[in-house]
Amino acid sequence: MIVPFEPYHLMSLVLRMHDDDTRELKAFGIGTDSLSRQRWACQSSLEILGGMTAMNSAQRPLAVLGVRQGASSRVGVLTLVTSPGWARYLKEGLYAWRTFLKGMPFSRLEATVMPDVNRAIPFIERMGFTRDCPLPSVREDGGDLFLYSMRCPHG
Repeated sequence: MIVPFEPYHLMSLVLRMHDDDTRELKAFGIGTDSLSRQRWACQSSLEILGGMTAMNSAQRPLAVLGVRQGASSRVGVLTLVTSPGWARYLKEGLYAWRTFLKGMPFSRLEATVMPDVNRAIPFIERMGFTRDCPLPSVREDGGDLFLYSMRCPHG
């Protein structure tokens, strides 16, 4: 089930987030211990302007997709955090994403993806993002990122 994002969704999810997402936190210099992940989730939850959460039948968050403001007021930045089992909600999530986009106040959305996170690249491309360019050596650990973007239909 896809529901509107609530801050506690992210706070709950980071305690059992997917290994790739934990690696991404570490690559950006964020500690991977429980307290560091909770701090990051708390701060990120406050920055998210809108989003949605995939919930399982027990009402536990499996994935959070949120958008926060970027460097410009016309640019939004995507945040996606997942846990094992989230992919079964992919089709429903993509449908909800298309509806969610209609209310975006931004003209452009951006997302960064680690090149070695193979599951994220096809998903973000199915969401409508296209790869703009590589960002070499921008991570805290010296690694690369890919910058993806898309035009918002109503921004």
